Amino acid sequence: MEHFGWVQEAAKTEHFPCADCGFPIVGKNLEWGKGLYVMGAFAELEIGPVARNISGAKKAAGIIADAAK
Repeated sequence: MEHFGWVQEAAKTEHFPCADCGFPIVGKNLEWGKGLYVMGAFAELEIGPVARNISGAKKAAGIIADAAK
């Protein structure tokens, strides 16, 4: 996650949980902080390696949409 140092800084400032590898620790609904949802690489620990492709984007969008209801 070396290209996302700004995310790690924001996580420290806002006290968002991160794994030792730097990835966000998110809930089953992909919420990292109150009202802040992630997808793509940031959702990889929850969704798995598919998170970085179109299938993962569709899966994450569905999860986030359900959580927003």
